Amino acid sequence: MLLGRSELCASFSAFLKPKEDSSAVFDLGGGNDKATGYLNKKNHFFPGTGNKQYQGGHFADIFNLESGQATGSKGRDTFNILNHSQPKDAKVIIVEESNECSDIYLHYTLRDIESIRLDERGNEYDLNILLKNANTTYTTLILRSLYR
Repeated sequence: MLLGRSELCASFSAFLKPKEDSSAVFDLGGGNDKATGYLNKKNHFFPGTGNKQYQGGHFADIFNLESGQATGSKGRDTFNILNHSQPKDAKVIIVEESNECSDIYLHYTLRDIESIRLDERGNEYDLNILLKNANTTYTTLILRSLYR
């Protein structure tokens, strides 16, 4: 297990599971942080408070997000969009670098979906989903460059 503290990251932990499991767990705690997963392991990212930016590896990674950005790479990734618990609106951006299928799970009900729209960005399109959180704030989920 790695534990640390720096000016950029108030606290973090990374656990390497036994070799036969070949996965790593990242829990960044509070603060605005960036974490890059291991290329040749499954990575599991858990949210803390603050804005997070996660980069996956070449295996099936699991991203748990309340806010921030997750960039998938190779492998069938799983994105769990959690109900935001902080007292302000949030934004979650998902970027997929490969053409592989990934799974996105919304931890919301159908009634929590306020709107869905397609926004043009040059030759690409982002899918924007506005979600109402249990604490009456909103989360904007952006699926970056979903259509090209």
